Amino acid sequence: MVRIASTLMLLVALSSAALAKNKLSFHVLVNGEEVPYSLFSFFVMPGEVLDVSANTDFELQGNDLSVINISVMAYKVEAPAKPGAYSVAISKGEERMVLNILVLTPMSNKKGEYLNGYRIGNYPARMLNNDPIYERPKGLFEVTEATANLQLTPHFNISQFLCKQAGGYPKYLIVR
Repeated sequence: MVRIASTLMLLVALSSAALAKNKLSFHVLVNGEEVPYSLFSFFVMPGEVLDVSANTDFELQGNDLSVINISVMAYKVEAPAKPGAYSVAISKGEERMVLNILVLTPMSNKKGEYLNGYRIGNYPARMLNNDPIYERPKGLFEVTEATANLQLTPHFNISQFLCKQAGGYPKYLIVR
């Protein structure tokens, strides 16, 4: 009984250490929403602007993204017009955070029930019971073989959300 209790205490301590390892000592906000982990993802439409700020000074670097430095504690990041996976690195001293900026393919690209050969189906014109959870998405993220295992957070990757629909890539999804 003592061995089981001490094993459980060790597992709780290791889990707490793992969670602490994924967090930063400072707070980062994206569009006013606190980002709790050192790896996080945002799904955005082409050209959408994200306001990234922190409670301390930090540096932000992004490839293939338009980044505007507002102050030592704030940046604006504009998503490119081309859908796909992009990332920015936020750093302060030795601490580092990665924000994935996942640019959606607009639903206006859908032809009938299909988006680039992948069956999406149709969304009713009216939401079921006027519940916003049934609102039509503005866009879907195109998943390719290269992005199928992309980590969204420290605990989830894209492949965990994919439909088991037959066929190859691309596949499409939205994660809220």
